[in-house]
Order: sequence, then C-alpha cells, then structure tokens
Amino acid sequence: MSYLRERRQAIARELPSLPSSLQTFYLEGLSEKPWLNILPGLNILSDNDDLLSANIPQLSLGLRELTLTQTSLGIDILFPLDETCKPHPNAGLAWPLLEVLNLKNVPHYLPSGEWLLDWDRSKWDDEDINGPTTAGMEIFDTEFMSGDAYIERDIVSVERFHRLFISLGYAARRMSRLITMQFDLLPLKHTFELLFVYETDDPPCLEWITPLGYLPDERVSEAWGFRLEDHEVKVWESREGLMSHKANGDTLQGLRRRTT
Repeated sequence: MSYLRERRQAIARELPSLPSSLQTFYLEGLSEKPWLNILPGLNILSDNDDLLSANIPQLSLGLRELTLTQTSLGIDILFPLDETCKPHPNAGLAWPLLEVLNLKNVPHYLPSGEWLLDWDRSKWDDEDINGPTTAGMEIFDTEFMSGDAYIERDIVSVERFHRLFISLGYAARRMSRLITMQFDLLPLKHTFELLFVYETDDPPCLEWITPLGYLPDERVSEAWGFRLEDHEVKVWESREGLMSHKANGDTLQGLRRRTT
C-alpha cells in the first residue's frame, strides 16, 4: 500500500512542473484493486490528500488532448460540484484548447477505496459473506480464497454515476473546441461507457451505453444541456442487458460550437 500511495503522490507532485507548452498528456495506471471483489477497495490516498485528482484538472486547462487509462480519480473528475451536484461557486474553469478527452478503462473504485459498483448479497448467506473478512490464517479456509466462490460487482451505484456524468457535462460545456470525449469502465459483464462526438460538418452526438437500470436524470441533462424528453432510449435485444441513451443535433443546445 505504501508503494501505491507514494507512486501516486510522486506523479501528482510533478504535474505542476510540466511545461506550459505541453499539448498532449497520457497517463496509464496499474490495477490497484483488492484480491477479492467482496473486500473494501484500497485507499491509495496519502493522508486522505487526493493531490492527483486536484492537479489533473489544472494540467488539462492548457492541453489539446488528455488520455487517462486505468487511472483512479475523484468522482468530480474535472469539474468540482457542491453537495447538490451544482457547479461549485469557485469552479471558474475553462478549456479553450482541449479537443480530445479519453478516460479509458476507468477503475471500479475511487481513490478512497469506495466502490462504484455493488453486488447482489441475496445470493449468499451471512456466513458466506463474512468469510473474506476472517482474520489470520483462517482466511485460507474460505471458499472465496479457494476459488469456489466468485462475487461479481454488476449493480450500478446510480447516484455516484449521476455525479460523475454531471461533472463531465459541465466541463464539456466549457470546452469550446471539444471534438471527442470518451469514458468507459474497465471491462465488465456489461459495457458502461459515454461517448461525445462533435465533428466539424455534423451535429454533435452524445451517447451512453449502459447496463439496464441506469438512466441519466434531469441533473445530468441540465449539465449537458439537453432535455430528457428529447433524448432517445433504446434497449438492445442483440446485446442482452444493455441500453443506449442518445442526444444529438439541436437537442444539445448547451454545448458551444467549436471555433476554428
């Protein structure tokens, strides 16, 4: 754990010293999850100070392209929100140059160790669930350690994802040259991704591909600048358990058109 925390802090501390002329930044992390999905996530923060999540937005203000792969960041990924998911009063951020934003293979947990996905406890007895927290050598006698049991985290923490997409929406509306924004979770049983595309000669298109059970709410639509009644929802019969939500063209009035 100390290595994970020190590595994260070392990267975060160096970001402000990068040259202001930098136009493209790539960062690829490593797996930082516990050995069992049933266990609490790993808290990789040093003294609960999330310096990386604080410095990435500042770095991005002067970039043309930002790609983060398998990198755990705070839920307000770029744009800070208050407790009601409204823009923070001090969030005077703008990205006049950013054209490409890729958040790839986003981990299923926050840097604090909080999981973004839950699991179905009704399938297990209490004694089974308590097994992985067994102390000492007894842990090796549990069915989880032997591989006879497997927990799949496939229940979406809806409120957390609302907040994440609200933050991205308010950020996107301050990216006057944005061409593409892509967000996707590490591979799951089902796909979970967001894709925004704004080509020069075509109307903008915003699409979520999510497991059944997640729908953008009015706060998300307000952040991105479209009305819920105008966006198209489609359940894919060919891809069981998935649905698509799409807003495009004139329904995305909240997004400023790119300048040349």
